[in-house]
Amino acid sequence: MKEEGNGLFAGMEFYIPPGVLGRSDARAMIQAQGGTIASHVTGLENQIVLMDRHKIDHRNERKLAVEYISDCIKQNNLLPPHAYMGDGEWSPMPVVTKSHPKKKYTDLERGAMLAFVVDKDRDYNKPLSRKFWDLAAAQQITDHSSESMHEHYRKQLVNKIPAEKNQLIDLYRRSQSDDGAAPSAVLPIPTVAVPPPRSPTAVQKAAANVPRPVKTLSPRLTTPPPHRPRTTPPPRHETSLPRLESGLVDSVSQVSSPLEVPSRKRLRTELPSQVASTQQVDIWFEELQAATGVPRVAAAHALYASSGNPRVALMYLRNQLPRDCWQEDEDAWILRNFNDLPNDLGEDEIKTHIRRVLREDQDPLPRRQTVQLIWQRLQFLKY
Repeated sequence: MKEEGNGLFAGMEFYIPPGVLGRSDARAMIQAQGGTIASHVTGLENQIVLMDRHKIDHRNERKLAVEYISDCIKQNNLLPPHAYMGDGEWSPMPVVTKSHPKKKYTDLERGAMLAFVVDKDRDYNKPLSRKFWDLAAAQQITDHSSESMHEHYRKQLVNKIPAEKNQLIDLYRRSQSDDGAAPSAVLPIPTVAVPPPRSPTAVQKAAANVPRPVKTLSPRLTTPPPHRPRTTPPPRHETSLPRLESGLVDSVSQVSSPLEVPSRKRLRTELPSQVASTQQVDIWFEELQAATGVPRVAAAHALYASSGNPRVALMYLRNQLPRDCWQEDEDAWILRNFNDLPNDLGEDEIKTHIRRVLREDQDPLPRRQTVQLIWQRLQFLKY
C-alpha cells in the first residue's frame, strides 16, 4: 500500500479487482487525492471495493461502482454512496478473519488418547471410528476436537510400535497418580549403559580370536577352460575376390605375368598396368570357353568389348551388360569425339575434354557412362 496523504480520499482505502473498466485511471486518481490502494480484500471498515456497476449484485456501502471516484473529483466532494451501490438486496460486507495455527499434540495428550483406547477395551493397533472419538471429545480427553483426534490417531499413533505406545500410556498414568513425578510434555530419554572403553591390546586380542571364514574356489573357477585351436583366417587377397567360376579365378590368379588382376572394388575403374601376353590371352580364351561353352570367336569378342577384363567378359557372355562392357556404337562415339586428340595430352586434360562433350550433349552417348570409364575405354582403343 501507499502512504496516506492530504487530499479528497485521505485516510480511505480502495481495492479495485483486475479486469475492472478504467482500473488504471481510477488508481491514479485515488493516489493523487491521498487515498491508498489495497492488493486484496481485507473486510475492514475503511476499505471500499470498486467494481463495474453491472457486476454489483448486492447493495453495500463498501462495494461501489468505479465511477464513484471520477464523480467525486468532478464535484470536489465525497458524494453519498447510495447512488453507486448495486440494485439487489442489502448485504453486509463479509469480514475476512485470519485462521489460527493448529495446536500441536503433546506426549501427555497422546498418552491420554491411548489410555482411553485401552480403558475402552479397544485394540490400539487398529484405527477407530469417528463415533469413538466423539465420545472422547465429550469426555474432554484432550482439548482437541473429535475430528482432530480421529485424524491424529489414524495418521500418527496407530503407526507407532507397541513399546512407544506403552511408554506414552505410562507417562500419562504417572502424571495422573498422586505419587508420580511431575508431568512432562516430553518423553524422558532412556539411559543406555555404555561399557567402559577397552585398551588397544585387548581389542587386538579379541580380534585375533575371531575365526575367519575360509574362502573356497568353486570347481568352475579352478578348472581351466578346454583348449580350442585357433583358426587362422584366410588371406585377405583370397577373400576379396568374388568367385564367378572357380576354374576361371584360380587360373587367372595362378598366371605368373606382369598383368595384375584387380580387386572387385577396383575392377571397373582401373586398367592393367601392362599389356597381357599372347599366352595369357589364350588361357583366358580357354577358361571362358570352358565356363560358357561359346566358341573362341565369341570369347575374343567378349574380351575386346570388356577392354581385356576376363571377369567383365564372363558377365557379357552370360547375357549381362555391365557398364564397363562396350558396344560398337559406343566405341564409334568415343572415336568420333576423342580420336583426334593430341597424344601428348595428360589424363586431366583428356577428362576435361570428355566432361565438356558430355555437358554440351550435342552428340549424346547411347548409354550413360562415367568420365573415368570413357577415359579407360579410350586408352584401350588407342593403345
